[in-house]
Parts: sequence; structure tokens; C-alpha cells
Amino acid sequence: MKLSTFVYLIATCTLLTACQAEEETCRESTEVNLRIGLYKAGATAVSTVDSVTVRDIDTDSTFYANRKTISRIELPLDRQTNIARLAVRLNEDWDTLTVIYNSEAFFISYACGMVFTHQIDTVLTTRHAVDSLKIPVKLINTANEQHIQLYR
Repeated sequence: MKLSTFVYLIATCTLLTACQAEEETCRESTEVNLRIGLYKAGATAVSTVDSVTVRDIDTDSTFYANRKTISRIELPLDRQTNIARLAVRLNEDWDTLTVIYNSEAFFISYACGMVFTHQIDTVLTTRHAVDSLKIPVKLINTANEQHIQLYR
């Protein structure tokens, strides 16, 4: 009788542990994107741009291709490099945006795994389409924050 009770307890514990492991899912965001808000010069609120195109100069990848009525750009950063060189067209004017950053691995949880966060060091622009810029938040992580403000 005692052996059957012991086997029953072991089977129940194993079953509960297995069910718990299957139910554990990642409930946190694992997206880490550079977020850029678009503003008119002198404005304090984001404003839409009629047409936006964003290309990575080094890889020739296109992130946005003539996207209409947009006020925010979200871009992934490469963890294997520390610089992103972007060709940005706002309406009809092209500009080059260079973002220099550092990457670091960050462990979220066993269910979610790891992400790479980035710390902005410097942002440069050729100032053709962009009048000025601000960097209100330098840490790029899973939080939904605006990292760069571009004024046109």
C-alpha cells in the first residue's frame, strides 16, 4: 500500500511539473527597436510626413519604402556592429542619419530568453531634410520609448 501511494505522489508531482513547464510562456516584449519621432521644426508634438523612405546604406536593405502619412519610424539595430548608416527621405528631401551605439546582451527570463539592448552614443545627420535632432532616451530596450526626435 505504501509503495502505491509513493508511486501516486511521484506521478502527480511529475504531471504537475510538466504542465507548469508547458504553460510558462513569454509574456514580455522581446522587440528592441530604435524609435524615431518626426516633428516639424519648433513643434513639441509629432507630426505626420506625407512620404517616408528609409534604407540601410551598408546593407542596401529597405525598411520603409515610400510609406505614406507616418509620424514614427521603428528600426532594428544590428548587434554585431556599432553603427547604423541610414538614408532617410522625408517627402522629397534625402538625408543621411548615422547612429553610433553599443550593444549588450540582457537576460529577460527563461521563457523569454535574451535580447540585445543598445546604448546610443552619437547621432549625426547631413541636415538636408533634417533641421535638428534630439536624443531624449539613449537606452534602446524593450520599452516603448522614443529615442530620437527628428525636426524637419
